[in-house]
Amino acid sequence: MADFTINTYVRLLKALKEQDYQFQTFHEFLTAPGKKVIVLRHDVDKRPQNSLRTAKIEHDLGMKGTYNFRIVTQSWDERIIKEISGMGHEIGYHYEELATYKGDMAKACDHFKLNLEKLRELAPVSTITMHGSPRS
Repeated sequence: MADFTINTYVRLLKALKEQDYQFQTFHEFLTAPGKKVIVLRHDVDKRPQNSLRTAKIEHDLGMKGTYNFRIVTQSWDERIIKEISGMGHEIGYHYEELATYKGDMAKACDHFKLNLEKLRELAPVSTITMHGSPRS
């Protein structure tokens, strides 16, 4: 049976670190990839407090990850976004405008720009990732 507990995650991170893996944000990997690299990517869909806990663990272990936030009530917490960014983690935008606006490209682009700026008021953002909406 799979074990997705925090303790197992910490053991995994420590084991990777002991094997001399480098930890890079997504942006760092795109601009200057290392040779033996782990990119820790976290999509914050719900429960941002769990992402904050994970971010603190990674920070305490000397690692950085990328935390992709959606602009929806269940994941949007400005204090947490700022705190995660303040630890040196990358903040990315987890967008879903095309699905939200049912393929209306003009509306989707307008809202994408607005939402990206809203997130950039809290932290630097240089990477994006699409939120999966398989029924859209």
